Amino acid sequence: THWRAAAIVLLAAGAASAGALASPQQAPRMLSVSGNVSPVHDPVLAKHNDAYYLFVTGGRNGRGVLPIRRSPDLLHWEQTGFVFPDALPAWTTTEVPRANNAWAPDISFFRGRYHLYYSVSSFGSRDSAIGLATNSTLDPSSPDYQWVDEGMVLRSFVDRDDWNAIDPNIVIEDAQNIWINWGSFWGGIKMRRIDPATGKLSTTDTTMYD
Repeated sequence: THWRAAAIVLLAAGAASAGALASPQQAPRMLSVSGNVSPVHDPVLAKHNDAYYLFVTGGRNGRGVLPIRRSPDLLHWEQTGFVFPDALPAWTTTEVPRANNAWAPDISFFRGRYHLYYSVSSFGSRDSAIGLATNSTLDPSSPDYQWVDEGMVLRSFVDRDDWNAIDPNIVIEDAQNIWINWGSFWGGIKMRRIDPATGKLSTTDTTMYD
């Protein structure tokens, strides 16, 4: 449920701010959060400057896709907008016509930009894709703030693949070795190497790892 997901994120992120939220002697506890805290599904958290930014599944074409929330302390939250303020990028309509929002965002920082990966699909289908949007900052008040659609990263097809292109996750081994893993249901978790320069799949290492 959304409250449990929010609690997990806040407890995990709270480790980085334990001095402000709890002394080392205190046991882990559920934080009492306020403000715009629901719904929160599939959350991912990033800290930029003095604020925390939370990205979640949700939104709808025509009303904004992938909501963004911000907090100065992990306790008080406000919604600051959407990654896609109007609708999903045009390529998603061609590739996955039944998709009307985006799922399970994952955010990482490399090569001087924030990379936000997300999936588009429809429930119970392998007709899915993972896309990428980038930004140089997470602060919406910055003149440099702009989410850039970088297009599709990978795709799964119902009549070809036994895996599903959803739930992306980036693993940064070091500056030159970055990986994306994804998937659930059907053929399980898959992994490919990412080209750090593009944020897309490597063209030199095309191995799909199980």
